[in-house]
Amino acid sequence: MSLPTTIEAITIPKAHYAGVNFIDTYFRSGLYPLPSFPAAIGKEIAGTIVALPTDPNVLNNETFKSLGYKVGGKIGADRLGSHATYAAVPWTVAFPVPDSVSTRVAAAGLLQGLTTLTFTEEAYKVKKGDTILVHTVAGGLGLLFAQLIKRAGATVIGTTSTPEKAELAKSLGADHVILYKSENTIQRVLEITGGKGVDAIFDGVGKDTFDSDFEMIKRKGTIVSVGNASGAVPPFSLFKLVPKNVKLLRPTLTGYVATVEEAAYYGKELLKLIESGELKITIFKEYPFTAEGVQEAQRDLTSGKTVGKVIIKRPIEPTSFYGAKAASSTKSAPPLPSRTKAGSSNVTAYAPTQAEPPRYDSNPPGYREPELVVDETVEEELPALISQEDSNNGWSDGWKDTANWNSDWVPDPPRTSNFDSIDFLGSAPRHDVDVRIDSRIDYEEQNWWRAEERKKWGRPGPGMLPPVVADELHDPHHSLFSVNVPSMPPPPPLNPPSTARLDQPYSLSSSSSQTPHSAHPLSSTPSFDPSYPSEEEVRTAVPHPNSYYCPKENGWVILSWKSSNVPPPFAASFSTSQYPLPDMGRRRLTNNCLSEEEGAWRKNKTHHFHRYAKAVDSMKLPHPYKPDSWSSDDVLKQKRRGRTIINDMSKLRADQAEDSGNESSSEPEGKLLDLYICCQCGFYCIASNVIPGIIPRKYLDELVRDKQNNPLPGKSGETTVAIAIDTFLVAVENKLFKGNNRLIKIGSKSFQGKLGWNTPIKKIFEAMGFGENTANNDSTLMAPITDPIPRGELQDPALSAVRAMPDEWHGLGLTPTTFSSELVAFAYLSQVRCDPAGTAMYFTYLTNLITTLQAAGSCPSQLQELLVIEQSRQRFTFSDVQAAARDLGFGLEGDLRVEYDEEIEDEFVENAWRDLVKRSWKDLENGAKTQRNANEALRILAQVRSSERLMKVWEAGQNKMNPEQAYNTLEVPKETDDAMLITVFSMRLEETTIQVDSMKEAMAVIAEVRDSERLRQFLASGQDPGEIITPTRPDFPRGLNQLGNTCYLNSLLQYFYTIKDLRDAVSPMSHLDLKSIEEDKVSDEDINKHRVGGRRVTRREIIRSKKFIHQLAALFFNLEFCDTPAITPSIELAKLALVTSRDEEEDEVDKGGSDSSNDTDATLVDDGTSTIPASEPTPSQSKSSVLGKRARDVERQKTVMDVDDEGYVLVSAPRNRDSPEPMDQDRPTQANDKDGDVAMRQGTPAPEKPPPPPPKKQPETIDSGGMMFGKQHDVAECMDNCMFQIETALLKFDAMIDGQSEKGGSVVKRLFYGKIRQRLTGVVPNSRSSIHEKEDLFSHLPVNVTNDGVDIYDGLSGYFDDIVDWEGGKARMEVSLVEAPPLLQIQLQRVQFNRETLQPYKSQAYVRFGETIYLDRFMDSADIRKKTQSRLLQRALNERRERIQLLLEGKNGSFMSTLEHTANFLKVMKEKSSQGVEDGLINNLRDEQTKVQREIDDIREEIDRIKDELEDLWKDSKAHPYELTSVFIHRGSSPSFGHYFFYSRNLPTEPDSWFKYNDSDVSVVRKDEVLQDTTGSTANPYLLVFARKGSNVVETVNRFDPAQLVTP
Repeated sequence: MSLPTTIEAITIPKAHYAGVNFIDTYFRSGLYPLPSFPAAIGKEIAGTIVALPTDPNVLNNETFKSLGYKVGGKIGADRLGSHATYAAVPWTVAFPVPDSVSTRVAAAGLLQGLTTLTFTEEAYKVKKGDTILVHTVAGGLGLLFAQLIKRAGATVIGTTSTPEKAELAKSLGADHVILYKSENTIQRVLEITGGKGVDAIFDGVGKDTFDSDFEMIKRKGTIVSVGNASGAVPPFSLFKLVPKNVKLLRPTLTGYVATVEEAAYYGKELLKLIESGELKITIFKEYPFTAEGVQEAQRDLTSGKTVGKVIIKRPIEPTSFYGAKAASSTKSAPPLPSRTKAGSSNVTAYAPTQAEPPRYDSNPPGYREPELVVDETVEEELPALISQEDSNNGWSDGWKDTANWNSDWVPDPPRTSNFDSIDFLGSAPRHDVDVRIDSRIDYEEQNWWRAEERKKWGRPGPGMLPPVVADELHDPHHSLFSVNVPSMPPPPPLNPPSTARLDQPYSLSSSSSQTPHSAHPLSSTPSFDPSYPSEEEVRTAVPHPNSYYCPKENGWVILSWKSSNVPPPFAASFSTSQYPLPDMGRRRLTNNCLSEEEGAWRKNKTHHFHRYAKAVDSMKLPHPYKPDSWSSDDVLKQKRRGRTIINDMSKLRADQAEDSGNESSSEPEGKLLDLYICCQCGFYCIASNVIPGIIPRKYLDELVRDKQNNPLPGKSGETTVAIAIDTFLVAVENKLFKGNNRLIKIGSKSFQGKLGWNTPIKKIFEAMGFGENTANNDSTLMAPITDPIPRGELQDPALSAVRAMPDEWHGLGLTPTTFSSELVAFAYLSQVRCDPAGTAMYFTYLTNLITTLQAAGSCPSQLQELLVIEQSRQRFTFSDVQAAARDLGFGLEGDLRVEYDEEIEDEFVENAWRDLVKRSWKDLENGAKTQRNANEALRILAQVRSSERLMKVWEAGQNKMNPEQAYNTLEVPKETDDAMLITVFSMRLEETTIQVDSMKEAMAVIAEVRDSERLRQFLASGQDPGEIITPTRPDFPRGLNQLGNTCYLNSLLQYFYTIKDLRDAVSPMSHLDLKSIEEDKVSDEDINKHRVGGRRVTRREIIRSKKFIHQLAALFFNLEFCDTPAITPSIELAKLALVTSRDEEEDEVDKGGSDSSNDTDATLVDDGTSTIPASEPTPSQSKSSVLGKRARDVERQKTVMDVDDEGYVLVSAPRNRDSPEPMDQDRPTQANDKDGDVAMRQGTPAPEKPPPPPPKKQPETIDSGGMMFGKQHDVAECMDNCMFQIETALLKFDAMIDGQSEKGGSVVKRLFYGKIRQRLTGVVPNSRSSIHEKEDLFSHLPVNVTNDGVDIYDGLSGYFDDIVDWEGGKARMEVSLVEAPPLLQIQLQRVQFNRETLQPYKSQAYVRFGETIYLDRFMDSADIRKKTQSRLLQRALNERRERIQLLLEGKNGSFMSTLEHTANFLKVMKEKSSQGVEDGLINNLRDEQTKVQREIDDIREEIDRIKDELEDLWKDSKAHPYELTSVFIHRGSSPSFGHYFFYSRNLPTEPDSWFKYNDSDVSVVRKDEVLQDTTGSTANPYLLVFARKGSNVVETVNRFDPAQLVTP
């Protein structure tokens, strides 16, 4: 036939497969009109391109070029009339098929896949949380709908007709499947959805389901009519849509892929899903491309009996209709035991010689022992590995001549029954690929994990294919020879004729047509050797008619095979306790798997053997075999001698039983033989191990003697013998395995040096078939003519890759050299069929093989399809089992901290699953995924453990509600409390009783989510037990309830409580008498002796601090002794913590009072002269916000340029190059005072500035942020205020000795304060000194957070080495740690300032930190050389990072994006024929873009190198380790608003466990959550706390345990 004409936009594919769809029946029935007649139908095709469009506009189209069409490439197409050998298809509806997707799968998935993909995206956009109904769900379209809907995160409800189809739909994503023939669909849907109905319906049935759709759809839902399987929907009134405001669509695929761009987009998306395995295509059956085949396909489709996709295969090419050449219609047998053309395993024949035999010096002249004969079948077809038939079911039948090992597939015989090849029920889906195999039962394979099912079917266990049998029968590297004795020649004369020569060649071939050599007598009465063996003696020399000789072992092997309905003669000692014998009834149905007899029930690809060791008694064979008593005794003696060396009595007894049978049996047994029996047919084979034989090896012995007596120079005799024998082996290997037919030069130096040339060597070569050629006076050896040894389909490197997988090959019963995709598939399916208990193991083997082949680039598509199909059947590997255990929390790193093994009880596994599901409900982001993983993990563990209990739990969990569905069922918001929930539940029960079960399930789910004992008891008894206070574990911390928007205060208070020394100092203050404190008058002298924060405190501050610490101590008491899960801090405590004393004073002034009305004369002086706020931080504390809750009053907002009142640098203030912190060089020099504060030694007093006028005060109100107090401060100020009051309250006025170290007596300074040395260098020339240095205290170290890609060391380095403003110029500030505190607080300053918008913003950059930090590089005592080198490296690192930031961000955006956008803009302008746009300019911009990208890549490489060098410099410096104890988190995108919580490490008992304090909720989390990469998240750390290792300052849990009380 001629091809369609290639014009314009037409692409011509050659069809391989075509899909059959309901639309084909619509065209055939006339429902959809055809444009003209005659017409070809069909809308779905896949094949290879034979011609492309010729229209230049098409060829130059960018979309066309991007799709990569090419002649010979695979495509799928959607085009009416595609059921043809060739089709003319517009390129706009032709979709390139990836190499990894076969045309078979493409044809099955294209039309329906595009339909479901576009409908779920555009007809109704399926969203997470939706509930969708699919009519019907088990067809080709429905299964795809189920997968795509499930992928979107929605719940899938489907309808189908049979349980088998329902199981398939569930395996592919359906959550609920309704059997519409036996269930009320409407009622079930309403039950599942809690009476609300579904969000959308995809209806492919049409007329029969249309009306009921309106009863199941939710208000404002969408009905999408996708097909008319039961007939077209009749006309209806639009008012049908009114009651629920329903949207109704009847879309078509063409409407969604009308443009080239739409078609290309959805085509790529679909094939991407198929290629990745996310969308699995289920194929029901292939039909032939004939009129009858297409009719049958459409009938099956419309009858509802299909499951999955129906496809048809293209017609056979005329050139190959009759198959391959007749001459090559059969294949040669692989290198298996040599056998003759005729005869069977029990025929022994003798081959007469063609020349006078050689003389043996050790025997009388004329004597000839039996000779080995190699069967020459080179010119004839070799028989198959196994016989094809047994005409009389006897042992004496020979090999069938026409058999062929590994032959092409045998056509299907006529069907004689209605049995399906997968399931006897005939209604189950096909789950196989094109592999000929029978006796598979889908129900059995799906329930392989059930022990009783395995016992019921009685499968024979693991098996093997014929290649492995051939290897097991005898060593595959050894050759076996048969001895044929058809007749005896006359004995040779004692006096050989004069013409006879000892070196005359003779033939060892039994197939030679020449007559035997007859010696010409020298006289008329020749004499004959009387010792010449008779025919009977020759036969007796062979141990058994079915024996074969192995020269390597110098012994015999008994091999016997047959096809018979009669079982073999089993030994009395044989037992089938582990695996039963194959079903004899099944085996009787087929005589031989490879035979072609008429009426065979079902053919298989090849045999599937099962081995039963020592199963057959050799004494019961048709030709009994009993070892000679002398040989048995001798062998036993040798073994007993060996046992005196190895002392293994169990092995000795086993060997005795092996050689002489079971001695405890009532009747003696002969040698026990192994049985290999095919489970599919009547064929079996029996084999023995090696029976020692004694065969003279004259020439080999002569060779050995010669080489031992004449060794090579420098070699021993044994080495020389080995070299010679190896030379023979190399010659054989080169011929057989490498196909090397070159002549071997006898006179070559190598040959003569290794082997030499003499009569024994010549005879050995002749015995192997090598002939001497003396032409041209150049002696050579000519290799024999042999057929090449057949190999498998694999070639290197794939063959080399899989050779190293012996477990996989042996487990599947196959060998790599006999590989073919059909055999691997058959081997796997056979093992699963016969040994269902090992399904997971065999699937692991299959997966490993396919994965290795894929990596080597040589995996056949058939195996990939098989893998996909098996995965769709929920098969899993042992790796999946391990992953499932990890998902449920097993493993030392898991939540359970328990290693998984089979000894763990089912109940423990079930509880682990339930706990994971409950936790998933609380995870708003990944909860659905976690729950799916948990369910899948439970299924895998249940099946691998063969646990009925766990499978029932899993099945129940599949349909279990999630919390969202539970709340929807009860129609209540999630915030509804337990009491109201019980009320609503009771009301719902009174309204309707049809949903009792679903509502109870909803209540149970909510009870589990909330962990509500009240709801549990209500469900159990039906009575509301009232509020139940569930006691919290004694060893579990208590939470803190919020007081308005005070989450950051709760985090701070919990943090204080975890610090042991601070807690111990505060707790006794709960007994303070506040009244006596107010009455107690502290003298001015006592007050003047104390300083807090570098200044003296006022009486007001002392009283206020005592009140604060009294409230704090009360809170600590409740945290230790209270039984409730959470405690509410007092309002007074919150006010004292959040509002400073200065704020109170300012409020009093606003109200007209005096800020000194309550002070004495002494304090009036102090307060009046004080210019520092009452809660002013200590010299090293920050005045700026970490993450401010709201802005302070104007006069309180100091900029980062503020100068410290006590020293010249605010150590903790944020510093960066944009806004450096200045030094107060003008402050008067002060010496270290008695409080330990350090001041500058250089500088002159600065002129005193007049105070600014007081601003107008605003009334105190609660703002929109939910502030409790008008003067509420941010986190840093709140911490400063609390620590100031704690330190003030703990002052001991009566015990203070003048000059006493304040740090030594203050628990706050002792825990939180360290000492730094600041060194200012490189100042301007007019300065009085070029170096300024001072020491100061600090309570935390700041890290300026700007960019990603840095770690905590990088951040701290920016503080310890920085550039600051000094005297109108720049100076370098170097800081070092003189003394590090026990608790190191690192403040991550995330509030940055945008100079363009003039607004602050929160930096979400990720700063990497670990469990331990080493401060050695920052210590003042560090090696000065290392420190100098470290600073140079850090500066180089910073310079490159700044350059990267400039290139990627810049002042006006990224240089890269700017260049790209500019070039694209100019290109568009040029295409629009704009004047002035030159090609050179665009090219220059592209070149500059490339240059910038290259610079970025180079700088990143330098950054990695410098960072590695820097860390390597300090890798051994670990003298100052600090371990992470607390992490404070702020969640939110704004620096002014958000939520605060913090993590605390469970020290000292469980350092790998962390507590998450989220107000009233305290939970245990893994350290992975604390240390996680927060890139892209708004929940970031803002304060890190490290404790000096070994200091034991943190005791996270401090709870009173009544069990520790000891009664007297």
